[in-house]
Amino acid sequence: RLEPLGDSFTLVGLVGWQNNHGHHLISDGHFLFFNNGPNFTSPSTVFEVLLDETEWTATKTWEYLPDDVNSGILSDVQLLPNENCLVTFSARGVIREVTPHGTVVQSFESTSFGYADFRTSLYGPPPR
Repeated sequence: RLEPLGDSFTLVGLVGWQNNHGHHLISDGHFLFFNNGPNFTSPSTVFEVLLDETEWTATKTWEYLPDDVNSGILSDVQLLPNENCLVTFSARGVIREVTPHGTVVQSFESTSFGYADFRTSLYGPPPR
């Protein structure tokens, strides 16, 4: 088990996880990430935590745990301008737009994906 090199956050409302990807730090101190799970058959979960850099806590504020798709490698999550999340299950070739209530409002399927970024236009530099 790896130990942190410096200060680390105490988890509140969630336990440790394995194989995380798609990190997205939001300006209000919230942090989104995709938890692949320990293997290819385990559930994949998206977590949002609020980071408190004074108390050094990471408090779970939201999660998305679908029962019909997972991804053991890669994958991504990003907060969209409309407050929904863009969730990419890379190994399964599924991209979803998910509301804060966990409702899928759009879904796209292909053979596989890498990471994904929402863009309002194909032109100009990426937003992050």
